[in-house]
Amino acid sequence: MKKIYYLWFIPFFIFSCTQNSDLKKALLIAGENREEVEKVLIHYQHEPLKLQAAVFLLSHMPGHYSYKHSSYFKKMHLEIDSIAGVYKEFPQAEQESFFFDFLKKYQSLPTQLQEDIQIISSEYLIHNIDQAFRVWEDAEWNRQIDFQTFCEYILPYKVMEGQVLDNWREYFYESYNGELHQLSYCELYKYSTYTAALTVSQAMGDELTIRLDNKSHNPITQLNTLLKTPVADCYQSCILITSVMRAKGIPCMIDFTPQWPFQDGRHYWNIILKSSGKHSIIDWFGGIPGAPHHEALKMAKVFRYTYAYNEEIKNIINTEKYIPSFVKYPFLKDVTDEYMTTKDISVTLRKSIQSRYAYLAVFDNQKWTPVHWGKIKNKKILFENMGKDIVYLPMIQTPAGLKGIADPILLTIQGEQHVLTPDTIHTQSLTLTRKFPAMINSYTIGHKIIGGCFQASNDPDFKHSVTVHSVEKFGLTSEEINVDFLKEQFRYWRFLSTDNGNGNIAEILFYGKNNDKPLTGQIIGTPEAPEDNPEYNKATVFDGNALTYYNTVEKNAWVGMDFGKPVSINKIIYYPRSDGNLIEIGDQYELFYWQNGNWQSLGRQIAKTVYLTFQTCPTNALFLLHNHTKGKQERIFTYENDMVKWW
Repeated sequence: MKKIYYLWFIPFFIFSCTQNSDLKKALLIAGENREEVEKVLIHYQHEPLKLQAAVFLLSHMPGHYSYKHSSYFKKMHLEIDSIAGVYKEFPQAEQESFFFDFLKKYQSLPTQLQEDIQIISSEYLIHNIDQAFRVWEDAEWNRQIDFQTFCEYILPYKVMEGQVLDNWREYFYESYNGELHQLSYCELYKYSTYTAALTVSQAMGDELTIRLDNKSHNPITQLNTLLKTPVADCYQSCILITSVMRAKGIPCMIDFTPQWPFQDGRHYWNIILKSSGKHSIIDWFGGIPGAPHHEALKMAKVFRYTYAYNEEIKNIINTEKYIPSFVKYPFLKDVTDEYMTTKDISVTLRKSIQSRYAYLAVFDNQKWTPVHWGKIKNKKILFENMGKDIVYLPMIQTPAGLKGIADPILLTIQGEQHVLTPDTIHTQSLTLTRKFPAMINSYTIGHKIIGGCFQASNDPDFKHSVTVHSVEKFGLTSEEINVDFLKEQFRYWRFLSTDNGNGNIAEILFYGKNNDKPLTGQIIGTPEAPEDNPEYNKATVFDGNALTYYNTVEKNAWVGMDFGKPVSINKIIYYPRSDGNLIEIGDQYELFYWQNGNWQSLGRQIAKTVYLTFQTCPTNALFLLHNHTKGKQERIFTYENDMVKWW
């Protein structure tokens, strides 16, 4: 009788569960693994809340993947684990070289993936659900976590796609606790999620070895192994923090901006849900939750990785034949308005197009990169919750790639839309000194050249000298100095560093009267200058490379040239130590403006001095300057009131 009852009950119970349409689809996708996942539902038939948790996980499991060749990754992880203790004792530079060389053999990986719903075991899923409930119910700082929040912030059985499905909750539960278990002795701390997260973050910072930038982008998919490696990028750091926090019942998620709107790259960080119901950011393990987070940087969009799928993205995937790679992952939630005041962008198309969806892109120094989507309705598109003070381009995805479908839009800091439609009737001239804006690295060294001066003398020791120019400009641009006012000829010419000894000069060119090429002579300078260092010695000032520079901490250090006899100098051109984005003499440049979905050329020039001038350029246009000779960094800009405005 019991057996008959059981055989009757199972189909009835499963049928009642599968009235959830998402779960029904998931069980169909499970295929041969369906019986295994149904065991989870049956296991929790008398525990309603855990049953709901199981239904949540299974319903949204399609689309979550693991690598099929588990034996290959197991071998990789075992080999990394076996050498972990060896490279840990190496100096930082040797760690980096050793580890990256080791991982080269694993750069070509079997990329075949299979959906978790088709391979996950009932034992693994039941164990994870039980572990998640245990920390949710036991942790005193979790009083604010309702069931729906628990499902996204603590419950998921994995943190990243491709993750090895091992017992990560157990070994992270026992690790990086610091004084976590002592918080219960303080009435203020024991109910504070913030304090718990701070304690764990600091314990991770104290106990983990030095982390290097993961230049190899190694595909380490086992969390315990990732923990042992000396490398991590911001994404892998987030994976570790999320795993450790969730294992202890601390509600944690990963937020990211898909593309910086002013430079290349994207960025990931963690957020924890505090007892107040508000979020705090953790930007790296060891970081203080809520510390300022890139306050000077603009963001176009911010998304949160979720376990549950985004209905709208899923609809795009199901209806659009061609979609950008950014939108192929449906487990995202738009949280931009949690970080900034936003504005919607409305676009009206001139003509109908076949696509149901369009995308809004920002420039990544080389190309336009989508950061959001919008549905096309009656030739109108609404892109919701966009960051301000950014230039965007509406685009569609075609078989040949992304294609612009409207003019660029500047969303001003006040939230107003300004369409950059080039006016080729009312033109202007552009004078350009850079092809890319001065960023933090240029700013931090730009002051070092101020106070330096150029001198001329007929004494090799410059006892009697004439100062022909003192540097007053912040070192973000090159400078052309006219010295034709000098009546006397001089044999020795030099750049004298500031009183604190910061030379920081990259190139000097001395031009004689009626001479288009710089004069040459014998390089001279402070004897104590570090000539043994090829990066800093005085020869770099005359090597034609603006990225090499003379640098010394010696007071009154100098570098110059002995021309062998007194000469007349008409002008001096110098390049401060910089990022390599100044206009360089001899390089070939081409100026473009955006029109009709493409970059239109305004002509090429070979730089003859430290700036370029282009005539008859359109007004109200978006420009881009390309160096055909060298360099990669390029940045879009507008030209307003005879000045470049970078975007």
